[in-house]
Amino acid sequence: MVQLGAADTDILLERRSMNTFQNAEFTEAILRQQRFDKLFLVTSGLHLPRALLYFSYFGIYPTPCAADYIVPQMSIFPIGYNFTIADLAAHEYIGMLRYYIYNFLGWNPTVFSVSLNIFTPIVLQLGSNLQKWPLPDSNRPKQP
Repeated sequence: MVQLGAADTDILLERRSMNTFQNAEFTEAILRQQRFDKLFLVTSGLHLPRALLYFSYFGIYPTPCAADYIVPQMSIFPIGYNFTIADLAAHEYIGMLRYYIYNFLGWNPTVFSVSLNIFTPIVLQLGSNLQKWPLPDSNRPKQP
């Protein structure tokens, strides 16, 4: 990101998480404490849909930025590279399926009780005249 022109001070890494769901959870806690003008989720293009799903669970809707694009190679014979891509894709789809099953069973933590993965996303802080990041009305807690 620095090579693309972002200042070191504008990059905030969440380093405590052990998986993508925790990364979204811990990032939500950071966003409640600090103000940001823009948020970007930078991760592998293959991982981006699941990461966005997990972040949306916590009311975070960053701009997605694919760090790479994985493309299978065409061949008459099976290639190990393509098996690896299929394995990674299956991992992502199973992760999304697990998310929905956990939601159905109530095993995911509630959103407002929020107290290194190779794909750990990055959150950027840009600007100084910032407003609190908005929660969409559908994700706001109900007033008693």
